[in-house]
Amino acid sequence: MNRKESNQIPQLPNKTLGPISDLERHLPSDWWRSLFGSLYLKTDGDVVENDLNTQKDIDFLIEATGLEPNDRYLDLCCGQGRHCLELARRGYNHVTGLDRSRYLVRLARKRARSEHLKISYHEGDARKFRLPADSFHCVSILGNSFGYFDAEKDDASILKSVMRVLKSGGILAMDLTDGDWMKSHFEPRSWEWIDQNHFVCRERSLSEDGRRLISREVIVHAERGVIADQFYA
Repeated sequence: MNRKESNQIPQLPNKTLGPISDLERHLPSDWWRSLFGSLYLKTDGDVVENDLNTQKDIDFLIEATGLEPNDRYLDLCCGQGRHCLELARRGYNHVTGLDRSRYLVRLARKRARSEHLKISYHEGDARKFRLPADSFHCVSILGNSFGYFDAEKDDASILKSVMRVLKSGGILAMDLTDGDWMKSHFEPRSWEWIDQNHFVCRERSLSEDGRRLISREVIVHAERGVIADQFYA
């Protein structure tokens, strides 16, 4: 697969906050609006750009749901479309993906075109999106893509939207990390090289109420310095 389009990291000068004692104070409530771009495909590329991981995910999805090639399938929060692409490669005929990130949706469409695969990708908010009611046999939310919002009512809105578009007897498949395990086993600090020129330093701490694990990523070019300082939960 041609991955040239995801190998470029923007070389924009950026400022870092330096040492901070409270990660939660710097966490935007809408951190998910800006996190999922080209940098995300680098910092998380060992997972989200790994073809073997994707194939295993789809093997399990098909086994767990009994998804058939002519069933209508929606991948909610599809990112760069990796799961949709894998299903279409296997001959699934009615594959749809939806994500809020314009960058990732455009990349998903580009990759589908390059492989001559028929996939319907949409840019939209998982809480409320314009797809026909009672139209999908299976909806998935994969890659730990649920639970981003501060308010539980927003998570509930996603589930209501899923119920609206599922056919009677349809299946919702969710892939979620064990939050309690993560909160008790995280590393407070770590770092890694993400390519020949860039490395990322991470800090992690629990929120004041202990319900969320908050992370900070400082992405650094070996010669040009800091290019991003971002927070997520």
